[in-house]
Amino acid sequence: MKIIINLHPTPADGSTGGTTPSGKPKHKPSMPVADSDFLATHRLVANTWLATPAITLIWANATDFNTMVGDYGTALGERRSAGGDRPSQTNTLDNLDAKIEEAVIEVKVYIEGKFKKKNAPSEFPRYGMVHRYQRYQLPYDRQERFDSLDMMIAAIATDGFGANDFGTAFWTAMKADYKAAMKAAVDTDSKVSSKVSSKGQLKKDIQKIAVALRLVIRGNYPETYKAVYREWGWQKEDY
Repeated sequence: MKIIINLHPTPADGSTGGTTPSGKPKHKPSMPVADSDFLATHRLVANTWLATPAITLIWANATDFNTMVGDYGTALGERRSAGGDRPSQTNTLDNLDAKIEEAVIEVKVYIEGKFKKKNAPSEFPRYGMVHRYQRYQLPYDRQERFDSLDMMIAAIATDGFGANDFGTAFWTAMKADYKAAMKAAVDTDSKVSSKVSSKGQLKKDIQKIAVALRLVIRGNYPETYKAVYREWGWQKEDY
């Protein structure tokens, strides 16, 4: 008798999601992962549950679930809105950093002209510069860089460079612009963090209820539960 061994059996749920590099069946998740898909799917589920009062949980109800899904949609929109300004704010900081780097080169010329090139490195630290990657520059960390601007402004005045193109006026204005740009970025990051936390908790709560609903549906429709899942909104091909 010839025995045939199927090395790639069909999954128990009937899905044909292909195989992983190891040869194991690759299954699609029972619920979407991406935020937009998760929201769209569970809006359908919430509406279906409201219209199907026979399906119940003793610790959650359709009305509260619908509200929860609505809150998740609001939180998702707020998170996207809060983070919308961040690329522009990052670009502003990048541009300021580029101007600082160019200005530091000019300030070094001032220092070398006053103290001679061989003595200049011993003066650079007074200007807030640190030795990094075989050269002196302002710190890479943005908070440290901002703090170093006070040293730059003080040393510029002390050594008589205040009236130069990259003197007191330039560095005082740069400090104000850098402070404003950093504050805007920090405020945005704080808002985004808060929205992400709120959205994440709502997603966990929705998923917990959704898992319970699927179990109840499977118990009530043992032969046709997969079709009922689709009717409620859980359609794997959509996510």
